[in-house]
Amino acid sequence: MDMMHDTLIPTAPAAANAGTWEVLIVDDEAAEHQAIVSAIADIPVHERPVHFLHAYSAEQAGELLRAQRDVAVVLLGRVLASPGGTPTPQAGLDLARTIRQELKRVDLRIVLRSDAADQMPTVDTIRALDISDCKLRAELSPGGRYATLAAAVRSYAQIHAFNVGRRGIDQIVHASARMMTHPRLRDFAAAIISEIAGLLQFSPEGTVSARDTH
Repeated sequence: MDMMHDTLIPTAPAAANAGTWEVLIVDDEAAEHQAIVSAIADIPVHERPVHFLHAYSAEQAGELLRAQRDVAVVLLGRVLASPGGTPTPQAGLDLARTIRQELKRVDLRIVLRSDAADQMPTVDTIRALDISDCKLRAELSPGGRYATLAAAVRSYAQIHAFNVGRRGIDQIVHASARMMTHPRLRDFAAAIISEIAGLLQFSPEGTVSARDTH
């Protein structure tokens, strides 16, 4: 007896940056941006290249994060130019708070970089803002920068996969109830395609049903 298998194939590509890790450097010193890029630019992180985004103030970083939904890691300087234009050690933490509380970016990992030990945040602040790591700039050799970024990317990938899976389960539960409201076979099949497309995050119009008769 032949076994028949139907496979849904997205004909449209996934996210444009699916093959890279998007990493945002937030620092008011151009030399720091260059040092990070020079240490990591051509070295894959967990089998993917890194694509760097750059912001030189907290305000600029906030605007970029509102536009870019796929940033995996923010390498965040503690001292940044505030909206008023004056560098302040509070601006970095204020940006971290914006990321977590206003933008609701829970998957994204934050690595905080400071110039001095007395600028390091308290344990309560680290926990409240879900800061992945805190480093002194003087401690970060090229190898140290790579290791720090690799650890943050790994953490992001694990958290992101978990949250996507959890959202998928919620969608399946709700989709099951919606599909049962379609008594006609054609409508039921269309509902299935629409729900699977939603789970896989591609358009139902770009879906092909392929049947394997072998």
